[in-house]
Amino acid sequence: MEKNNVKLKRKYYIKKDTLIGMYYYQMKTVSEIANAFNCNYKTIIRLMNDYGIQRRRLRNTKEKPLPDRITKSELIKLYLDEDKTFEEIGSIVGLTAATIRKWVIKWEIPRKRIHFTAKEEISREEIIEWYITQNKSVHELREKTNVNYRSIYRLLDFYGIKKRSHKESVNLYFKNNPNLNLNFIRKESGELYYFLGLLLTDGTISRAGRVEIGLIDKDVIEWIAEKLELKTSINKISSGKSYVVGRKLKKPSKPIYRISFLNQEATQLLKEYGVEPNKTYTVKFPKIIPNVFIADLIRGIFDGDGGISLSKYKTKNGDSTRCHIHFSSASEDFIKGIKQNIELLIGGNRKITIRKKGTSILYIFQFSKREDVIKFLELMYRNDAFGMGRKKQKAISFLEMTNRKFK
Repeated sequence: MEKNNVKLKRKYYIKKDTLIGMYYYQMKTVSEIANAFNCNYKTIIRLMNDYGIQRRRLRNTKEKPLPDRITKSELIKLYLDEDKTFEEIGSIVGLTAATIRKWVIKWEIPRKRIHFTAKEEISREEIIEWYITQNKSVHELREKTNVNYRSIYRLLDFYGIKKRSHKESVNLYFKNNPNLNLNFIRKESGELYYFLGLLLTDGTISRAGRVEIGLIDKDVIEWIAEKLELKTSINKISSGKSYVVGRKLKKPSKPIYRISFLNQEATQLLKEYGVEPNKTYTVKFPKIIPNVFIADLIRGIFDGDGGISLSKYKTKNGDSTRCHIHFSSASEDFIKGIKQNIELLIGGNRKITIRKKGTSILYIFQFSKREDVIKFLELMYRNDAFGMGRKKQKAISFLEMTNRKFK
């Protein structure tokens, strides 16, 4: 073959025993073996497949494959004849219980029939009545029967009863154990739309369905917790943190107060209003809003992404105060919705300005005409509606200067 310049196949000069020794006993990687024989690592992988050598699946593990530790017949003897558990077998051969279980399945060794006393305490008819008919959770069954979780799950398998998925279990748990007052979200009200305005700006919903909102304004967070009748606590995040509720912040001088809850029905209802995960650049203004609640929604957005500033200037008649209202958002659709609905309340036709910084774009809607500001603030806080304390106080101060007050 050398004389006729015929290339020698790799498998003829890398023996199976050599490959097993380097891979399993010397714990070399595929790349290291390839370098040793001056070949491509794909060649080693093909050889391992040809020889039937199983690849390591766990990183940084020094465990040898099961066939080198225990044979199928020995596993059958320990598992079925001596009735040992996966943990007990694993401790004998130096492997994890999960590895033993995997090889029991791979070698198609019959699983042991359950022989615990739980089946004598709970009949098939009883578990069907509780688990299927009454929709009880496994947690409730455990408390009712004083049988541990594992035994109940094994009973379900033994009786051939289909187990709920994780998502179904979570939905059932929060349906039977609500961690908030769902009626607050189910029923339209000014307070609900104010809460929605805050969520659309400073809140978020994770992909798992958890709703979170964090602010430096403790009064607002406490108000939300009270209205929702939350059973979860308010978390205080120190001022040294640079993030909250999935978004980066400049290091605030004040602590952040955060609440969160997980309830599938609440999450679905809020999503219908446009509260979605990762919504910073894509958030849309809710399309269908009863006219009576527009001001409440705008007030929530104002407390989230709006601002009010007072500045003094001199006139012929003495000092005067100007009030400036502004809203900002990274979503063009959202700022257009804000503009449209505010102008529906106070009239006018104003421009949206664009501020660019690098690749980021910020859309701004603002106005400072005295008559427009007075009309806006009176609508926002009519009937002394709740609002963020620091912003509402500025509004009160300005209206007092103009001899006006909330209606």
